[in-house]
Amino acid sequence: YIAAHANEIWVPSQMTQTAVRRRFGLESRRVPYCYDSSRFRARDTARDDPPTLLTVSRLQRYKNQAATVLAAARLGQGVQVRLIGRGPERDSLQRLAESHGVRCRIDSQADDHAVSDAYLRARVAVCPSRFEGFGLTPIEAVASGTPTVASDIPPHQEFVGSAARLFPLDDIDALTEAVGAALNDPPPDSGLMRQLTIPVAAERFLGFLRPLLG
Repeated sequence: YIAAHANEIWVPSQMTQTAVRRRFGLESRRVPYCYDSSRFRARDTARDDPPTLLTVSRLQRYKNQAATVLAAARLGQGVQVRLIGRGPERDSLQRLAESHGVRCRIDSQADDHAVSDAYLRARVAVCPSRFEGFGLTPIEAVASGTPTVASDIPPHQEFVGSAARLFPLDDIDALTEAVGAALNDPPPDSGLMRQLTIPVAAERFLGFLRPLLG
C-alpha cells in the first residue's frame, strides 16, 4: 500500500477496503494495478499445431493447473498442454498428464521473452485458478490477442469480464466446453485491456497524487 496522508491510504485492488479499515483503522481508495503492456501485445505469430492450451502461473495447488490437464484429456489428442511456472506441483502435474495420455510440456525455465511468445503461439490461454489477488494471466493473454478461458472468480470478473470465457470454478465439464468453444474463437480485442496498460495506470495514479502535491 502507499500512505497518502494522515487519515487515508491507497491500496492495490486485491486488498479490500474493508480489510484495510479493520487492520489499520483507515479509509482507503482502490487503485487498479497494471500489466506489462510493453511486453504483452497482439502480434502476427503462427499458432502451435496441434493447438496448445497454455496456463502460466506458479505450480501451486490453488492455481489449479490440473483442471487444464483434465480438460485436455476430455478434448482428446487434438490438443496439447503447456504449463509455464515453478512450484511443488510439477511432478504431480506431470504424472496426471501421463496417466490421462495428455501431451504436456512443463516449462519452469521460461524467460520473459519465452512467456510472451508462448501467449502468441497458444490457441487458448486457460486460467483456472481458485484464487487470485489481481489475476495477471488472463489480462496478459487477452492483451496478446489469445482467446482466453478463466475461472469465474471476482478478479477475473472485474478485470477481464466479457473479454474471456468464464467457467464455474472446479467444473471440469464447463471448462472443457468453454475451451472447446474458445478453440474456434477469433482473437479477443486487446484494446479491452487499455485501462490496465502502464501509461494509463501511471496517469491514473498521477491524478490521485496531484491534489496532494499542491
